[in-house]
Amino acid sequence: MQSEALSEQLLQQAIAARDQGRLDQAAALLDRAEQAHPGGVGLLAERAQLLYARGRYPEAFQQIRQAIAAKPNQPDDYLLLGSIFREAGHPQDAHNCYRACLELCPGKVSAMICLGNLARDQRQTREARLWYEQALQAKPGDPNVQTNLASILCDTGHTGEAIRLLESSLRTRPAALTHSNLLLTLHYDSQTAPERIASEQRAWAALYAKAIRRLPLRNDWSTSRRLRLGFVSADFKQHPVGRLVEALWRHLDREQSEMVTYDAGTRLDGLSEKLRTLTDRWQSLQGLSDADAAELIRRDAIDVLFDLSGHTAGNRLLVFAHKPAPMQATWFGYPNSTGLDAIDWRLSDALSDPPGANESRYTEKLLRLRGAPWLYKAPEEPLPIRPLPHTRGEPFTFGCLNNPAKTSEASLAAWIAILRLCPKARLMLMTRDDEDYQQQLRQRFALQGVSASQLLLVVPGTPRQFYEYHYQVDLLLDPFPYNGAVTTCDALWMGIPVISVIGSSYVSRQGVCVLSLLGLSEWLCATPEDYVQRAVALAQSPAVLAAGSPGLRARLQNSPFMDYPQFARDFANAIRSAWQESARAASDSTPR
Repeated sequence: MQSEALSEQLLQQAIAARDQGRLDQAAALLDRAEQAHPGGVGLLAERAQLLYARGRYPEAFQQIRQAIAAKPNQPDDYLLLGSIFREAGHPQDAHNCYRACLELCPGKVSAMICLGNLARDQRQTREARLWYEQALQAKPGDPNVQTNLASILCDTGHTGEAIRLLESSLRTRPAALTHSNLLLTLHYDSQTAPERIASEQRAWAALYAKAIRRLPLRNDWSTSRRLRLGFVSADFKQHPVGRLVEALWRHLDREQSEMVTYDAGTRLDGLSEKLRTLTDRWQSLQGLSDADAAELIRRDAIDVLFDLSGHTAGNRLLVFAHKPAPMQATWFGYPNSTGLDAIDWRLSDALSDPPGANESRYTEKLLRLRGAPWLYKAPEEPLPIRPLPHTRGEPFTFGCLNNPAKTSEASLAAWIAILRLCPKARLMLMTRDDEDYQQQLRQRFALQGVSASQLLLVVPGTPRQFYEYHYQVDLLLDPFPYNGAVTTCDALWMGIPVISVIGSSYVSRQGVCVLSLLGLSEWLCATPEDYVQRAVALAQSPAVLAAGSPGLRARLQNSPFMDYPQFARDFANAIRSAWQESARAASDSTPR
């Protein structure tokens, strides 16, 4: 009996260590628990949990199956098995396991959240929302549930409601991830001033990063040697971040730069495997606490560490708060400042962040690249440019094929005004797979006098389906204040013109950046009212669009967004220049 009691005590200590991200300590405690009382069923399940946390899914699968066979009435075991199936890309098996968990424990909120997450994976937004709402009924005010439900609300255009829910969650239990979700959501809201976001970013850092101890670093500030660059992201896969780094890494001079990848994600795909071949070393951060991940990076002697996530899903910003590299920068994945004074630079350009305009909103110094601030990687499959729909005798069709969360109140008001002035025209709008939301959209337009026949609501499909949607569009309407970026280039690649409102912040100036660098500044609009007038004028006299459409792909190919060798040289030169500046600053601050 004493051995069983000791084993149980050690097991509980192992669970606590795992929850805190101390996986090596958890494993050692489990080994001691096994020695004290071999063959305990709880040990099998916890061993599976630990293997899952390390990303060793096949081994975790075997362990948890053994645990279930030995004791088949444990809800948490089915929850873990479902999560393993989800990560392995078997959604139906995952669904069955989560439902089995609920049958054993009908009020288990974590199972409802898992079912909601699984539905969201499959773009079944309405089902995901129903699961989150059921979870919130079971556990009112639960911050985890509120955060997940807020994501769905944002996806379906209820940005204000999502913001209020996240703010409520933070009042109940401040949490870095929830606060990051709030920061990202604020960008979609046309009523939120950039200054509010800047203030909230600093508040995030003060709450969660201020007390973090920075690591001692070596002082090798040599300016002429090869630099070791580290890249941190959860999106080294088929994602704009994955497409960006593939284009960059293929062209960086390896004699000047060594590259180490720190993968913060859980799922790899075909592009991930390509990226592995382009980097000097690939490290997974899965299962590592922020402190342990920072120590790993410090031991790797990284010179410049890049954050490619900002406040988006899967970010590891609190790793950067430990300052594991002497120079740190944020780039591309998030359209704003991180709020961290431990990150030295934010990569941008003079069009997105005009000199003297936005510096006060950033905690980082702006490192403006010479041409484009990021790269566009075109789809690999052949997709011909086709004549615009109106030239084929179809109604003139506007479109917005961006992330549905970017459908702000300001954008909707402009699109309604455009359709009222063009009663024979249509609007193709990307939405989530949510019948309730789609019906609300139709009603919103109908109340303003827009016929249901003028709306073409589509949902995200396969990558090829996304590109083929463009064949039904004459003119893309860039959303605001959160512009398209990669999606704007996707439209131009497909030969579709784009008009955009000129904003005052990075996130609302991506239209300015793309269109200006392609020599298409005439499609930029000073105000939302100008945007409406320009759209109507083009719909009424569309010959200029038809004439320019076939040449848009060539413009993009010849632009800085697709000049990969030149971008790589400019990127390397900018980083080298920032490194030299940081070295001078370090030298000036060293006591003599």
